Amino acid sequence: MIKRLLINICGILLIVLAVYCWQKHRIEIEKMQKEQDIRVEIYKLPDHDYVSEIKSLIDEKRYGEAIVLCEDVQKIGLPCAPDVAALKTKAEKESKKFWNRFWKSGRAFITGNPDGSIEEISASVISDMLLYGDARDLVKQGWFKITGQETDPLLAALAAAGLVTEFVDVADWCPAVLKAFRKIGAVSAKMADYLVSMFKNVAKTGKINKGTKAFFKNTKKMVDSAGLIRTKNMFKYADNAGDLALLAKKSADNSALTHVVAKHAGKQTVEVLKKSTPGFLKVVARKGRLAVRFMKVYNKHHAVIEKTFWQKIPKGLVNGFSAVSGLIGLILLLAGAVPLFANKRK
Repeated sequence: MIKRLLINICGILLIVLAVYCWQKHRIEIEKMQKEQDIRVEIYKLPDHDYVSEIKSLIDEKRYGEAIVLCEDVQKIGLPCAPDVAALKTKAEKESKKFWNRFWKSGRAFITGNPDGSIEEISASVISDMLLYGDARDLVKQGWFKITGQETDPLLAALAAAGLVTEFVDVADWCPAVLKAFRKIGAVSAKMADYLVSMFKNVAKTGKINKGTKAFFKNTKKMVDSAGLIRTKNMFKYADNAGDLALLAKKSADNSALTHVVAKHAGKQTVEVLKKSTPGFLKVVARKGRLAVRFMKVYNKHHAVIEKTFWQKIPKGLVNGFSAVSGLIGLILLLAGAVPLFANKRK
């Protein structure tokens, strides 16, 4: 009796497994088909007009930004890559004019107020590396406090960090870069709070912990792989150390693609980078913000995620497994049930 009961249970389990596998695979395949339909709709979107954007940057004398965007378009291999070659040459020619560089660099070095261009950010960083900039900014923040004007605790903390010997070995030029980013609005409010808290902890303990070291390491990694302009354009979308670590990793893998995606994704940058395959990131780079908005409207982020386990299994294999399991289960069910009914008739 117990043996027959066990045979029945095994039969039922095999039938349930067969039905579950078939149904699960069917649902996943239908989902994948819908995702493919969404991909088709995204590919129908018009390409982002990089040529016009680069021309606008040149007209606004933002030559460094224009050069970087040209390089990104060429490195990614977007369809308009051949069209930006001449624009890149023009931007490089204008940016190399002596008086343009001399004026912008000199102004930023003295005042410490960069405008976001590579010349002014670099000059601001250099002034901080010479300690002149840190002393200048501490004096400014002190004056603001005395006169009742609004002060920036992050700038004060970064300036103080730049003067601390211990930070030289760990952070090197990172405080100077972060200070420049803060001045041009490339540090989010959440990141600013995080940094102030981090510096307070260092001041309280007198030690630079692993978290602080990792933060500066990722900042340096990002600047080294992406450059100052790309980094400042992406840094503003990081709200904490985890976001920065992701951006640093993606930038090291492909700085051009990560930069262009961040440009179009905006505040959704971290989310898009986390959920997207390299293939979809290239779609975002080509189609621009419309691709990100399209996905947001339809709320279908599955299309940018790698295939699930069930989607990778061939349909024939699942159907065959379900049929065999169901058949064996049915045989076991009958093998246990038929003798039972036969005994009842006797």
